[in-house]
Amino acid sequence: NSLVNLASSSVMRSGADGIALSEGSHGTVTGSTISMNGAVGLNVGRNASVTVRNSTISGNGVGGGPQGDGVMLWAGGQGLIEGGSVIVDNRDEGIDVAGAASAYVFGSRIAGNGGHGIIGYMGANLGLGGLVVEGNRGAGIMCAADCTAQMADMAIHGNTGDGINLSLDSTLMLVEPPIDVSGNGGWGLYCHDAESSVNDTGVVTGAVSPTCTWFD
Repeated sequence: NSLVNLASSSVMRSGADGIALSEGSHGTVTGSTISMNGAVGLNVGRNASVTVRNSTISGNGVGGGPQGDGVMLWAGGQGLIEGGSVIVDNRDEGIDVAGAASAYVFGSRIAGNGGHGIIGYMGANLGLGGLVVEGNRGAGIMCAADCTAQMADMAIHGNTGDGINLSLDSTLMLVEPPIDVSGNGGWGLYCHDAESSVNDTGVVTGAVSPTCTWFD
């Protein structure tokens, strides 16, 4: 239940996480840099929350540990990332959301990460809008295992895998403005199984797999 406020500052080169929040704590990061830490740049778990504005989270995961994400939200953690924030060049995922955690990401860039740009799984909630998601070495956005996502006004290009990958009983709500998923290594929008559904593929610009269907 603690509070931390980081403004116009840098958190760099720690041997573990850059910032770790848990047990109901809240952090605010504004105009700052979280970079080149040994593990996760910003680790938010156990009902903690964070607000990130106009900040850069880059190059984290330089140590030998199992996690090297830019941002990790888990166990009910919540994150709001907005205001021209940049999450780039982290060793693993740009943003990793698991275990009923929620990420709301707007007006930012997620690029060049070693795994997926954004991944949500195991009951994750994703609210995404006004994003550029490009050049990640996995899917641009992966939503799996009972993940729920809403997206609008997205540019998802140049990712090694699919632009958006939906699987294992997950739900995707697409709304205007359009979602451009062209120019990725796989499908623009790929649905792995019949249990995963999309409300309106007409919002998508790019290749949509024939397995993507309306809610059954």
